[in-house]
Amino acid sequence: MAPPVKAPDASIDRSPAYQEFISSLVDYHANRGTHFDPEPRVGSKHVDLLRLFNMVVARGGYDKVSAEKLAWRKLGQEFNLGHGNLPALAFSLKSTYYKNLAAYEISKIHGKEPPPKEILENISARGGDLLNRTLENYRPHGGRDQGYPAQGDDQDAEDRKTPNEEKPDVDESGAGGRSTRGLRHAPAQRVLFQPEVTPTRQARQASANAATPNSTPQATTAVPSAGHSAAQVPQAGLNYEPRTAMNFPLRPVSTPGNSPSIFEERARRGQESAAQYRSMTATDGIILPGTGFEGPNIYVRILMGLRSGIPEEQDYALYHLVKISHERGDKYKFDAFPGLLEGLMEKAYEIDKLFYSEDWSYFLKDVGPDPNPERRSKLQSLVRRLCEPDPAKAIEIRGNFENAELSHHMAKINEACLVLRNMMLLDENATYVSTYSPMRDFMAIVLNLPETGMVVEMKHYALEIAEQLTKFWIMDPDEPLYQALLSELLSEDRGMIVTGLRALSRISMNLDESNHLRGVSPAMAENVCNWLLLEDEELTHACLDFLYQYTAHLDNVETLVRHVAYQGMISQLARLLQHGAREIKVTRKPHEPQPEPEPPVPGSKDADKSPGIAIPEKLFEEIIGYNEPERSSHWLRACFEEDPASDMSQVKIWQAYQARFGQSVPTEQLLGAAAFIKNVTSTFTGATAQVLNPADTNSRFIIRGIKWRDEPMDPQMRIWRKCLWRSGDDKDAPQECNVFHLESEDMWIHLMGDHLGAHRLENGLFDTKLSGEGPFKCCWDDCKRHHEDGGVKKISPVANHTKHHMWKCYKMGTPEAVAARAAAVAAQNQPPPPPLLKYYDSPVDERGEAGGLPLTAVLVIRNLVFNLPRIRRGPHAPIDPYSDMTWVGKVFTPIMKQLWYSVAHNRTLGVFLSPLVFQIINAEPYGRFQID
Repeated sequence: MAPPVKAPDASIDRSPAYQEFISSLVDYHANRGTHFDPEPRVGSKHVDLLRLFNMVVARGGYDKVSAEKLAWRKLGQEFNLGHGNLPALAFSLKSTYYKNLAAYEISKIHGKEPPPKEILENISARGGDLLNRTLENYRPHGGRDQGYPAQGDDQDAEDRKTPNEEKPDVDESGAGGRSTRGLRHAPAQRVLFQPEVTPTRQARQASANAATPNSTPQATTAVPSAGHSAAQVPQAGLNYEPRTAMNFPLRPVSTPGNSPSIFEERARRGQESAAQYRSMTATDGIILPGTGFEGPNIYVRILMGLRSGIPEEQDYALYHLVKISHERGDKYKFDAFPGLLEGLMEKAYEIDKLFYSEDWSYFLKDVGPDPNPERRSKLQSLVRRLCEPDPAKAIEIRGNFENAELSHHMAKINEACLVLRNMMLLDENATYVSTYSPMRDFMAIVLNLPETGMVVEMKHYALEIAEQLTKFWIMDPDEPLYQALLSELLSEDRGMIVTGLRALSRISMNLDESNHLRGVSPAMAENVCNWLLLEDEELTHACLDFLYQYTAHLDNVETLVRHVAYQGMISQLARLLQHGAREIKVTRKPHEPQPEPEPPVPGSKDADKSPGIAIPEKLFEEIIGYNEPERSSHWLRACFEEDPASDMSQVKIWQAYQARFGQSVPTEQLLGAAAFIKNVTSTFTGATAQVLNPADTNSRFIIRGIKWRDEPMDPQMRIWRKCLWRSGDDKDAPQECNVFHLESEDMWIHLMGDHLGAHRLENGLFDTKLSGEGPFKCCWDDCKRHHEDGGVKKISPVANHTKHHMWKCYKMGTPEAVAARAAAVAAQNQPPPPPLLKYYDSPVDERGEAGGLPLTAVLVIRNLVFNLPRIRRGPHAPIDPYSDMTWVGKVFTPIMKQLWYSVAHNRTLGVFLSPLVFQIINAEPYGRFQID
């Protein structure tokens, strides 16, 4: 039995480009002499190598992706590899690229010679910098790589030491094991067992020879004794050949007889150790070193090392805290490790030793939700001195140059701040730290440090911490931290501006108190208005959030319109209403379509009103030549066609079948009722056998999906055309011919001979002169040709006219011709296209509601519309002394056209903008607005 064929993976797009790429890889690895897997498996899925190669190259190549933090894990998410054990899946994807595509990328993309396979494909994917890897400068990381000695012991010893000073590389895999874990050693080599067949008892002479120091053992052959036959000796023993004897030196053995001093020293040491052990075990509760306790885990050791005050231990703790806070920030909480927050703050407060001669450690004392007023006054005094134009005059600033010791100390302080920043991203930690008052003092001090390059990183961390904590605090305008945050609005550092705006916007967000944002100077407000005009979406978000809080209060709005050039901000708000809008085309129908007539009820009298058709004898003779069930299938196709809206009675179909074939075919050769109904549903795929009212006594059995044909069809799918000639004098109910012919020639002979009475000659032609006397007229269907005056006397005009009916019946009557004519008529009578409407809707969130920049711009406009009419009029109220407009009209007149456009075309924001526009109109007389 042949093995089952493996189904192709649906996740791989086997396009011509993919096949060409795989072929080039096969040739490349064949020339390189390395193994190639065209469809490697990562997890439970096969990886598309072409897609992986294009994605890695688009990101800069293998070296750049490996240097980026968590880049391979993000690539794995794009391949939808799953959510279980993400680090393992990421490393497996990296290894797949490393083994199959890394060398190909270096050759084809970078145009360089790749490293030999001994230091590329034959080893693991650890490490990077493949472009510069050579045999001289590369050494693998462990003993598992082929061709290099193991380094597990040295590496483990090195990992137990405090790490180097450079920034730690975050482990991409995110594994949670300790960094001191070493590699397993290779198992010992197996030694095959060889039985010893020499006699176990040695002769007295052999013993004597063995006792001689310089004697050499001789090889002996085992001979069966006289008491045993040769058959009793094992076959393995007979075939065994002893090993070649080897010379080995004999060393003297120390015994109490020849070396008594050695044994006396051993006994003395044993007695001393036993006495020392008895003295130690006599004390209860003492654990001996190395027994009974395995030592603290990594978290406890970090905490103890941080609070120990030993520089080496603090460096070790900070190194691992940076990694843990980045990789496991969701599980590392302050409330689970008492003293961790205090230890980090003590390390961060060492900044005073680098820049100032004062000791600020007293700010860490008297900690609680309600700080000591004396400590608060000291802090405010310190911050005021720091904010002086020349802080060196108010407070002694050390003028040390940056050396190795200073850089090391500053790096550790930055690491402590980085740990605080990472852990503050967790809401539980932010809630816990919000009640720790020294944190507010620390951020105020850091943000007022001297403007040097050494503290830029620390200030960024302080602002990010403030962004997470200000939502839990109420700040007074004279508070040092609030003043420090406001000073960032005058900064030129974009990162500090964005973070400062966010921190100010989130003040008291989680509290009932509102954020008034008092103390914002006109220069600060004008800076925010100017930043709003920049093409920077992140900065625009921060500015809009700040303006939403700022314009919510009347005093701030009055300062804005009186002392700030706000016109650019108002125009930008109108433009932001259409930010990210998507064009949507909607077709409006001019009128509702008329409902279609309902189909007849299944099983009703209208459903079976067609009497059926009479199959021509020639077609019947062809059908009767088949055996069942082909005979009944051909008869069904000849008489019926599929129609989803129609149905037929099972009894009537069965009776028609019996009536047509009962006299021509023996009864035993016909299908039974059940088999015939089953054959109906097999012949027509859209037909189903149904029972109407099954619980009623008047239930009906029907076939849904078929109806009678108007013209029969033969087994070759050819239509037999019906003669539409009507005869008889009864104008109300003329008699139809109901004769069917397959070919137009047969239909012409039938018309001329049977209906017109033309005389046919021996050569098959008709002689119109010998035909009977008229009158003659055309009676084909509803044709009225030659009906005037009762007809014509000669047959030739009518005969020539009937040729037109033959052409229409056999040429124009095909389904394709009928469909083409119907399409042409429909195209001519097609109404004009309905109007096409275009909308420009703003993006929505996952709940289908408005969000993002457009919604925040609407909220700022709403605050202005609400507060502008409440501004007091005074001598300086009007911006333009020649204008008598109100503040609402003065501010919103330039953007009324944009507001109306957004109301009409933006369905997402229309519900928010419509009431605002009408409120603007009510506040200012409509005639004053110059919209056009």
